[in-house]
Formats: sequence, C-alpha cells, structure tokens
Amino acid sequence: ERSVALLWPALDESTARRNLRRELARLRDAGAAELIQADGDRLALGTSVEVTARHFQSAVDAGEPEAALALWRGVPADGLQLDDAEPWQDWLAHERRRLEALHAQALAQSAAQHEAAGAYTLALERVRTLLATDPLQERHHVHAMRLLHRLGQREAALAQYDACVRLLADELGLQPMATTQDLATALRGTGGMRPTPVSAPAPAP
Repeated sequence: ERSVALLWPALDESTARRNLRRELARLRDAGAAELIQADGDRLALGTSVEVTARHFQSAVDAGEPEAALALWRGVPADGLQLDDAEPWQDWLAHERRRLEALHAQALAQSAAQHEAAGAYTLALERVRTLLATDPLQERHHVHAMRLLHRLGQREAALAQYDACVRLLADELGLQPMATTQDLATALRGTGGMRPTPVSAPAPAP
C-alpha cells in the first residue's frame, strides 16, 4: 500500500498495484528475483541485500566516524528522478537530508577525535570538508581557526576569521559571535610567540 502510494500517486490503487506486480515481474525476468521478497501485501528487501545506509548510520551511532566516512559516496541516489512520483521524491529528499546530516556528524566526530589525539592536520581536513558543504556554520570557522593556530599558522587562522566575517555579512547580514571575535583578538595577540592551544567556548547548537 505504501509503495504504490509513493510511486503512482495519481493512479487508483488497483491500477497502481498492477504496475507494482509488473515491476516485480521485470525484476524476476532480469534475474534479480532475490532482491525483493513479496508475501501477500508485504514487500521486503531480500536477505542478501546489503544496505550501506544502515551500516553508515550504525557506525555514526557507535561513535566510529572513520568507518562511517569510508562508506560515504556522496549525495545518496544522486541524479535519481522518478517522473510523476512526487511523494517518492519528497521521501528521497528527506532521506538525503537525514543522511547528509549524519555525514556532517561523522566529520565532526572525526575532527574531534583527531584533534584530541594531536593529529591537527587530519582534524583540519575534516573541518574544511564541513566548511565546503556548509560555509555559513560559524562553529566550523572557529574550529578551523583553532586548528590552524595549533599548527603554527596564525596568519591563516586570522584569514579564516576574515573569511567568516565576510560570509556572515554578505549572506546573512550578521557579525560573528562575541566569542569568535574574542578568539580572533587572542590570535592577534600571539604574534611572534610560539603557538599554544587556543581554546574556544563550545559552539551553540
């Protein structure tokens, strides 16, 4: 019932069910009968089907970001489009947003773990990936500033702050939070000094 409503919303149920039976027959004819199990009015994936998205979410939930990131292949079902199936497109858009949020969570987990281990370059790579996908998140700029300073790149950290200021002003008409400005002030005050850890308050949700 749910499948036909998603895939053929404009058709009456009996016609949509006939279409679904035809598609299942096409799968069987293509030699892929084991992919879908049909039992009366119930459909399920076959036991041999591996769903990467499930393994990906399990790794994120378990706090294993490297395992999760190894499974990521970009936007889920990128380019897949079904004509005249708006409910299905809405479902897919929701799933994409959910999985992309999990991807950002895995990147943040990975960055935090690498930073805690002193692997600042690897942590910075993760933060820059986050910035590439969501450049208006101020907390990512702050994290990059802190890591750059710890790598001895004070000027690059200040350049990151300047980029953050421009983005927030141009795109949102906002200024950085006071804590971000304080961090930039602290960085400017370390000129000529050996880099030391510069802490920043935990970002707001």
